[in-house]
Amino acid sequence: MNALSPIPDDPQAGAASSGLPAPKATASAEEADGPGDRPPRPWGFWSTMGWTALWLAVSVGTGMALLVAMMAIALVAGMAENVSDAAVELSKHGLVLGVVSIVQMPVLVGLTFLLAWIRMPVAEYLGLRPLTLRQTAWGLVALFALLVGQDLATWGLGRPIVSDFMVTAYLTAGFLPVLVVALLVAAPVVEELFFRGFMFKGLAASKVGVLGAILITALLWSVIHLQYDWYGKGLIFVAGLFLGIVRWRTGSTLLPILLHAMMNAVATTQTIVVAEGWA
Repeated sequence: MNALSPIPDDPQAGAASSGLPAPKATASAEEADGPGDRPPRPWGFWSTMGWTALWLAVSVGTGMALLVAMMAIALVAGMAENVSDAAVELSKHGLVLGVVSIVQMPVLVGLTFLLAWIRMPVAEYLGLRPLTLRQTAWGLVALFALLVGQDLATWGLGRPIVSDFMVTAYLTAGFLPVLVVALLVAAPVVEELFFRGFMFKGLAASKVGVLGAILITALLWSVIHLQYDWYGKGLIFVAGLFLGIVRWRTGSTLLPILLHAMMNAVATTQTIVVAEGWA
């Protein structure tokens, strides 16, 4: 098999696509399953979208609860004069955003694992499969081309390469390692496990197929980045399409996690260069 070919999640589907007869279950497997048992399947389209709504609600809810707690601390400590000022400042504060992202990570990853585990083994559902060196190299080269293309398009349109939001987050990071961990570890792991892991698996197996899964996950992923304008969301949507294709071609979510982290590393480096006045 070509190292870049999609890895089928279902041996029956893999046999059908190759033109070979589907493998038959062994007698021991049939006896173990019993006549009324069915092989594990991912959630259907509407179930996947329903669980997605729940996951997003938990994400927003825990984020708001943490922000409210930090607002209370800011007011008590005299760091803000009123609730409105505290809300505006904390929503753009790099240290606060980093702490919220890191604290949310075990909650959201745990929920993702639980939703997958109910239906089938977590590693199978979320695409936690090892990568080959060739797949990784191919992904990194493709990512480099994507980022260069996006930056050239942004520069050609006369738009800033680095958003004001990122500059503000960096300047208010306080303890920079917290923001770095949030951007390079927490965000890629949380978002890729859910969007290119859980959501992709359920949607790809439904009536919308792989193409629908790539489009829907990219669209929703871009929409939740409320801190960016329409152009920034457009760039994120294109990046989401790229990550979805990588997920499909490799059959693994590990490479999208790595590439997402690399995207954020490049964006963070560009932010530091701009914020420090080096360019």
